[in-house]
Amino acid sequence: MKRWNVIAKAAAAALVLAIGASLWLALWPGFYRGVAAEAAPATSAAEILAQPSAQMRQFSRSLVDVNGVKVIPILIFPVAITLVALLAALWRDVSGSKLVLWANAGILVSFCLVAAFSVGLFYLPATAGVMTAAFLNQWSKPLAPEPRARPRRNV
Repeated sequence: MKRWNVIAKAAAAALVLAIGASLWLALWPGFYRGVAAEAAPATSAAEILAQPSAQMRQFSRSLVDVNGVKVIPILIFPVAITLVALLAALWRDVSGSKLVLWANAGILVSFCLVAAFSVGLFYLPATAGVMTAAFLNQWSKPLAPEPRARPRRNV
């Protein structure tokens, strides 16, 4: 197996993990759990003693339900960073691809640290994938240019 295939696969796995984390956070209904109490009107003292005055109802909401669509750019940000890392891993022969991979790894680590108490920990596997691609790309040899076809001579 060629080494550049492993680098691209690590970056692709990071992209898939970032997409999965974003979809999980956006759609998972267990992000917020709460209890709602609704007061029931009582007509007599006997009904008050027979039934509790409030009915408890448990509910759960997703991240988008709780915070609205303003969290969607936050969820798309790590996906975009890992997409750029995948493109840099695929085009390793372009100058600066190592710098792009390391910069994306640093940006994702920073994002995970800043958002650690909310959504940052969900993106740690994607961050590990981008860092793996950056480490493998750092010590790999540059891709050899493809040989050019020699022109034919008519004799």
